[in-house]
Formats: sequence, structure tokens, C-alpha cells
Amino acid sequence: MRAYSCLLLVFLAASASAQYPEWTQLSGSHRIDCQLIDGDVSWIGTSNGLVRLDLITGEADIFHTANSGLPCNAITDLALDEDGVLWIGIQPVTFDDVGGLVAYDGSTWTVYTTENSGLPDNGIRSLTFDHEGVLWVGTRYEGLARFDGATWTVYDQENSPLPNGWIYDVSVDLDGSIWIGTFQGLAHFDGTHWDVFTTDNSPLPHNEVRVIAIDAYGAKWIGMSSETNGYVWGGGLARLYGSTWTVFTPENSDLPHLWVHDIAIESVTTRWIATRGGGLARLEGSEWTILDTAGSDIPSDQVNTITLDALGRTWVGTWGEGLARFDGVKWIRPDISSAGLPDNSVLALLRDHDQVMWFGTYFGGLARFDGIDWQVYDTESSGLPNDLVGDLAADANDDLWIATREGLAFFDHAAWTVYDTGNSDLPYNDVTRVTVAPDGIVWVATRGEHDEDGALAAFDGTEWRVWTPETSGLPLQRIFCLEIAPDGALWIGTAGGGLARYDGEAWEIWDPENSGLPHRDASAITFDEEGLAWIGTAGGGVAIFDGSEWTVLDPENSGLQSYTITEIEIDADGVLWFGSRFYGLSSFDGTDWQTYQVGNSGIPRNSVPALLADEENRIWVGSYNGGVSILDRAVLAEVRHGVRGDAVRCEPSLARQACRIGFSLPAPARADLRILDSAGRVIYARTTHRLGAGSHTVTWDDHVPAGVYYVRVETPGRVQTGRLVRIR
Repeated sequence: MRAYSCLLLVFLAASASAQYPEWTQLSGSHRIDCQLIDGDVSWIGTSNGLVRLDLITGEADIFHTANSGLPCNAITDLALDEDGVLWIGIQPVTFDDVGGLVAYDGSTWTVYTTENSGLPDNGIRSLTFDHEGVLWVGTRYEGLARFDGATWTVYDQENSPLPNGWIYDVSVDLDGSIWIGTFQGLAHFDGTHWDVFTTDNSPLPHNEVRVIAIDAYGAKWIGMSSETNGYVWGGGLARLYGSTWTVFTPENSDLPHLWVHDIAIESVTTRWIATRGGGLARLEGSEWTILDTAGSDIPSDQVNTITLDALGRTWVGTWGEGLARFDGVKWIRPDISSAGLPDNSVLALLRDHDQVMWFGTYFGGLARFDGIDWQVYDTESSGLPNDLVGDLAADANDDLWIATREGLAFFDHAAWTVYDTGNSDLPYNDVTRVTVAPDGIVWVATRGEHDEDGALAAFDGTEWRVWTPETSGLPLQRIFCLEIAPDGALWIGTAGGGLARYDGEAWEIWDPENSGLPHRDASAITFDEEGLAWIGTAGGGVAIFDGSEWTVLDPENSGLQSYTITEIEIDADGVLWFGSRFYGLSSFDGTDWQTYQVGNSGIPRNSVPALLADEENRIWVGSYNGGVSILDRAVLAEVRHGVRGDAVRCEPSLARQACRIGFSLPAPARADLRILDSAGRVIYARTTHRLGAGSHTVTWDDHVPAGVYYVRVETPGRVQTGRLVRIR
């Protein structure tokens, strides 16, 4: 078990000044895609937002779509202009994500897209400024763009010799000319003339050029790689000096891997090479030093970025293990995450009787969050049999039943028990769904290696029972979901076989042929207070079934945004929430529909595999690669009614003794609290250490004369003010 202290998340209410203050995002900064160091500050681009790291204090401020002007959390590159404005490249993760180019001056976020500028593509891969302060933008599909602050110029395959529209990297030479790494070769542009280098016309060993670094002699260091489904079949490192090429591969040198993802120049004789699979390499002259997980404390061999600071330290960003710093002797891993989630693909959510949240993830196992501390249970630190946790259920004792790829795990908060095909009658080890009935029976959906393999099982603590289509009324082996109805019957949604109900004796089957069920894939089931069954499908929208009549809701006849429903949840007010595969989250209060997607809310991804409504009027949303987002419906109501602002809250505002001063932060930050008298003199000052995003309260009980006092809370880029009156 791994434990994390994450005080920044004690307060889950979103900030008043956030772009979407009703939302809070929890994610781990596991994948680092870029880093930029500016004096005592490091900016880090991750797959889940932008981080500002104070290199002196170690404090990290985290910006994402809920608390900033970022249109998407997937940051691909960073560049700083001569005025100190940070330029941020974003590449949409899915087809419905918002991307583009963002300029941040410390207070204002300016977004450039294909709709409001000459930017040719909203997918940004590379940013760099040339010697004249002109910004060069490498895009995902549409070539190279040049922006001088007023005019955009685009170079693509139609109007230039650029070999491909997919630009990986752009680098400025000593003479101001531009080198471009593309999917199909290396290009050089001096403002007039183009040169293109490929494997056909030069010694370039591979056409997929990922990175270009230029040293003080003008030598170009070129990193390459190609992979298909995880198999790296080409790449390496090349040096071009004048017209002389030198090629380094694992076969002819100590380069640890073919996939070269980043290069940093330390001096005219020393270069650092980041590889995706072989760790980090340092080439000094002709001598290689390899830093990998086998021989050092580097956190991962999957290294995305290298950055060198003024103190001679080497910073690496990894694919899945976050940020690390190397001082030549030891490795340090700064905490730059907003949560202790071990993986940002959250497939299952559970809240126990102690209001503790549990998260099942795709790669990282199981996480527990009590509001302050995080604990991670994975195959290395616990008895969990597999790190893919697809579903969670709690029994009457609050003990956990955990669906994994390698069996059903039981955790009583002290010991682990694993049930698999080797030690029990569990029909298959791949457990996809689990639920616990009021009588204590544990129902389990399992899946085999083939589509035709799968079974339903029940465990009473001693004996197992198994149902297959051959031995029961189960319509199909592949099971999407399980739900216990108010009458105690088990409802089963299948993949292709429709909907089934089993009361312990008889089976009842509904499909499009014999009922009003709109699709054969029944993917989600829940029951409202009136006993109505709400059934989500993977292609037909939502069906409402009262036992005899069917009503169908879909994007054509309602405000539902998708035909493919992944989850349905009902909150304490009876509002229905629908998660979808591609179109975010929808809610329905019986009259009005609301839609929450990337671009109009703080939801980080539009793919929603998990939903949970808690007793505090919050909706927890699990996403693929986006972590967890939390919608506070109380704050949402304040926002919609226009009563939420940036004022400091002083309670009571007429105080005889102690006064509670409340304020909120859009992102983790240090806060400076000052109280001034009517003459403007500071009579109380307090500087906090790093506080988390959300609401905070400070109690002030100093003995001061009666009168009017003013409260001022300053955080980076933001000031909140308030007033209180001390009375006798």
C-alpha cells in the first residue's frame, strides 16, 4: 500500500474565480509532455493540465479547464516570449476535445483557434520563438504556422516543399533559419529556400523526426522513432554538422533505445538524450552514461522530456511516473499532482459509510481518499491481483469487493482474499462487474478470452453458483451491468442479448424484438424512488420501464446528448445523471435537461465511465485519462443565480470576538491574508503555505478597538476583499 498526504484537496468546493467554480478536478500529473524553466519558476505541461512549480519553495499551482482559461488539459509544448507571456500548445485528446494555442500573461488567458485566428489546426505539437520574436507553431495535421503577433502565415504541403503536415518539432538555428521535424522527414527553411532530408536523399536513418536540438557549434542533433501498436521498429539519434552525418543506434553505440523523444544540450561536448523505453542517456564526447530503472532511481524508463536548469540539475518528465530531478547524485520527485490517483482513467467509484471515496483505475489499481490522505493499493503494495479495477461494491460491513482482470478480490481493510478459477468455482478470472445484494449475496459478471465466453456467478460466502446461456435463461454471456431492483431481483444488462431479470427462480428477457427496449446492448441500469427502471443502452439512448410500458429518450426526442450511455445515477433530489461514451454528461430533473462537456463545463474528458452522487449534493465523474471531476450542485445553483463572487466572506460581519474569514482559491497556491484598519494600517498579517483549490477559513480573534476593518486576500494573479465591523 502506498500512502500520500494531499492536504491541497481537503476542501473540494471549487473556487469562486474559477472558470467553472462549481467543478473541482482531481488528477495525477503522471504524464509530463513538456517543461520550461524561467528563473525560479518551472512550467510543466501534462496530459491533465498546466503546473507552475516554484523551484525555491516547491509549491505547485495547478491550472486546468475548471479553474483557468485552458480549453483542454492536454498540454503539448510551452514557449515564453520576450514580454514574459507564456504560450501553451494544446492537442485535443479525442475528436470532441477543444484544442488550440493559449497565451497566458499571469492573469488573462487568450485562446487562438482555427475559428478566431489564422491558426490552421487546433492540434499543436511544437512551439518556438525565433531571434526576431516570431512564434513558429508546429501542428498535428496542417503543417507549420508563423505568427508575428498580427499576421499568420501557413506553410503546408500544398504551398511549400514541407514533406508532411504532421510537425513534431521546430528548432531555430544559430543563423535564425528554421529546422522542422515531421512525420516524413527533416526540413530546413531560411525564409526563402527549403531543403528536405529523408532516408531517400540523405543518410537520415529514419523519417519520423521527433526532436531537433542545436548545439553551440551549429550541429543538429536529431531524435527519431516509429512505433506500431507499441512495437518500436525504427528510430535512433543522428548528428548533422555541415554536410556530415553521424548516426547512433543501439547496434552501433550505447544508445539505450531506438525511440529518442527529447534532447537537451548541456555544453558543446555534453548532450542528454531521453528515450521512451531505455531511460535517460548522457553523451559526453564519445562516452555514454545510462540512467535507467535497472541501475538508478530514475522513476521510469519512459522519458518524454529533458530540461536543464541554471544549477546544473537535470529534470525529466516521464510517460507515467511524473516529474523527477537529478542533481548528479540522487533523484528527487516533486509533488505536482492535485490528487493521489495512481492512474487518470477512473472506471469505478464507491463511497463507503464513512464518506471515504474509493476509485478503481485502469492501470493503477485501487485508490482510497478520506478527504485529506490518499492510499493506493496495487499489485506491488497489496493483495490486489491485478491493477485494472473495473468495478467496486461494498457489503453491509463496508468491506470491499473488487472486480479485476485476474479474479475477484475481497478487502476487509486489513486482509485480502482473492477468488479465482484456481481456488474457487469462479467461472472466469476476468471479473467485469460486481454487486452485493441486501441478503449479502455477491453477484459477479465474468468474461472469457473470446466473445462467446462469459458467465454470471453468485457467492454466498461459502458456495458458488454459475449461470450461462446453456444452463439458464441468461440471454448472452457478455454482461455490461448488474443492478439489484427494489424487490430484490437481479437485473442484468448484456452486450447483444438485451436485458434480463432473475428473481432466483425465473428469468424474464427483454430485447428489441419482444419489447420497447431500443437496443440489444443494455449498458446501465438504475431504479428511481417510484420503482421505474432506467436502462441505458449502447446505441439506442435510454429506456424507462414501469413493468409494462416502455418510454425511450434519445437525442432526437430529448436533451440527451448521446445514444451510447455508460452510467446512470440518481442524486438526492431525484435528478437523473447520464454518462456517455463520447458526449460527456447529461442531467434531467424531470423537466429540464443540462449538458456538461469539455468546453462548457469543468469536465476534463467527454468519455464518462463512472458516476456517483453523494449525500453532500455533489456528482463525482470518472473519466478516461482525465481523472475525476466533482460537480458541486450547491455552488452550481449559486453560479446560476448570480450570487457567487470574489468577495471574502466574514462571518459574522458584526463581530464581538472571533470572526471566521472565508475565501476560495481556483488552484493550489500560497495566500497572503491582511487585515487593515480604517486608516489603511495593516493590523494583522498571515502568509499561508500552499493551500489547495477550494474554500478555506481562517479564524481571527485579535483584541482590537471597535470599528470598521478591511480584509484582503492575495494569491498569484488575484485579489479578494471583504469588510467586517468589530463591535463592543
